[in-house]
Amino acid sequence: MTAKHTNPSGNEIKQQRLPRYNKVIIIDDSEIDLEIEKIILKGIKLAKTIELKTKGQEVIQELSNIKRLDEVPELIFLDLNMTGMSGLEFLNEFSKMPEFVKQKCSIVIVTGTNDQKTIDLTYSNPNVIDYLVKPLDAENVRKFLSHD
Repeated sequence: MTAKHTNPSGNEIKQQRLPRYNKVIIIDDSEIDLEIEKIILKGIKLAKTIELKTKGQEVIQELSNIKRLDEVPELIFLDLNMTGMSGLEFLNEFSKMPEFVKQKCSIVIVTGTNDQKTIDLTYSNPNVIDYLVKPLDAENVRKFLSHD
């Protein structure tokens, strides 16, 4: 989204890309991947707020306690291969969330796994809107945004 600014005489003076989302969460148990993904998402101004989480269970707990729609993240970037709660387990728990959470929040899988069975399994969850293979880069995210 781009904001157009004009001076008093009506001439456009500057264009600024506005964040597309208010709140995005990245869930990955790799601190390095979290930082790389955060840099990429900030660089393309994807969201006003980007939260980094290493544990899916922590995010499930937070989502379970949300009472207001404006507290729900619009987007979660989720790694599938994590210690503790895996991404697939996260998707299963996410499907039990209150309806208002599931309606507002979409999930993008970001993982090193590229086999068709896993891809099909994740897309069986109605909240999964895309599947990106690591390493994440700005080009992959822009492709995702172009058909979002």
